[in-house]
Amino acid sequence: MYKTDFFRVEIFKESDGKVRFFDLSQFIQSLSWKSSLSQAATVLTFDIQSKVSSGQKIDVSVGTKLKLSYGSAAIFKAVITNVSKNADGALAITASDYMFYLTKNMTTYIAEDISATTLVSDVLSAFKIPFKNLPGLNETIKQIYRDMTIWNIVQAVMKNEKNINGSSWHMRYAEDQVEFIELGSQRPKWYLDSQRLRLSGTSVKNMNGLYTSFVVRGKDDKVLRSDTDQELADKYGSMVYQVTDEEADQVKVSEMLSTLKKSMTRLEETFSLECLGNHLMMCGDRIHIDDKELDESGTYEVVNLSHSVVSGLFKSQIQLRRCHDEG
Repeated sequence: MYKTDFFRVEIFKESDGKVRFFDLSQFIQSLSWKSSLSQAATVLTFDIQSKVSSGQKIDVSVGTKLKLSYGSAAIFKAVITNVSKNADGALAITASDYMFYLTKNMTTYIAEDISATTLVSDVLSAFKIPFKNLPGLNETIKQIYRDMTIWNIVQAVMKNEKNINGSSWHMRYAEDQVEFIELGSQRPKWYLDSQRLRLSGTSVKNMNGLYTSFVVRGKDDKVLRSDTDQELADKYGSMVYQVTDEEADQVKVSEMLSTLKKSMTRLEETFSLECLGNHLMMCGDRIHIDDKELDESGTYEVVNLSHSVVSGLFKSQIQLRRCHDEG
């Protein structure tokens, strides 16, 4: 069982080439952090006792930088984005890891027949954002991205890559830089079984990622090809997914349709569970579950993740999506 004492929250300031830390851990009453494949930043929340916030000069104002650590190992750095104070003086703090800045910087980028990799590299480099594992995205892009955040530009490029080539990429903050990981390409990183780790679990099937018809449009919005899985349409109803590529030829259109049909013609299976905490687990990681009780054995991908440390107990709430290729 993990104890709150193992986790440290330190605020820090950099001046004159030196970094000064102040440990808040002893004053924190509860601690949690959440992340998701659909959001840019991991969000950290914690409460500070009223007697500390009123009796000591601790700078936890908006904009203050902090570091969350487990033992001597840093989990991530963050910036305080919200501070609220209740009637008795206690503070509720919200902080976001540095992916937050990708949503707070807007730009315009004119892509003139360049590769998707060059586009992403240019946008991140223009704002001096360090990154690693940038994928080789060879799709040629000719488009204007106007008045968009860095996060939205990169997400748009990645969505285009998924539509055309079927590969899905996720950006996350790791080791003081943006890290790119290809979803569905990794072997399972974690192994869970119901006897040792699960406190509770729920299995769900839904139509979130399901489509029954696909349309590919080209130049001047002309429909190049369309295809319908009639059996699925009869069973679930009409659900049309459309993608436009002005440069697509017939070979490329066929590949796009094949990719879309392969990845979007099945029900989404999710599994939500609560288990003893694992601070190393991140969204995008793969987990293999051996669960005889719910008959949910298989390989899953972490979609949403919430860690909490309350009353000395460290727990993780995990939402998983089944991987049909099984890693």
